[in-house]
Amino acid sequence: EVKKSNLEPEILEAFEWVVKQALEYMSQNHDRKEPIVLFKTPDELNGLIDFKIPYEGVGFKGILSDLETTMKYSVRTGHVRFFNQLWAGTDKAAVIGEWITAILNTSMYTYEVSPVFSMMEMELLNKVRGLIGWTSGDGVFAPGGSHCNLLAIIAARNFALPHIKGDGIKSEDRLVCFTSAHAHYTIKRA
Repeated sequence: EVKKSNLEPEILEAFEWVVKQALEYMSQNHDRKEPIVLFKTPDELNGLIDFKIPYEGVGFKGILSDLETTMKYSVRTGHVRFFNQLWAGTDKAAVIGEWITAILNTSMYTYEVSPVFSMMEMELLNKVRGLIGWTSGDGVFAPGGSHCNLLAIIAARNFALPHIKGDGIKSEDRLVCFTSAHAHYTIKRA
């Protein structure tokens, strides 16, 4: 039993609404008649959602209304008929994990701030190293390909010109990245 007296009624109501909406949304993803997306052009979306950052907050009622509209016009990547080259479906355990991670609101930079997640990270890094046959090394988990390519370019730069980390780029430094026309689009950005 949740000690509801410790939560403000508005917050409790918001959490209950979010859980109800999330469960309904995930359930609808199994309905083949449910559209994968209610597509709107950028101009149409601008008419439906106020994307401007307000000077003052909108309160929980405003946030919940915005969340409802966001869910309505987002692509249902968890829909049974959604297929993508990178992913499809919703990992329900990951959804629960993300909720708890957000509630814990911790960071990974030191053991003192995040003992459990620090230990999880070390175990995951050990497992990944073992999968590729390494017995030691370091690592980092990145949120996607764009970030991974940026990290790779920075690592290559720091290897080629180690002084850059401490001194910055000097006028005599010449950095060149050779790639093909078929390289991932994020290489140019990195």
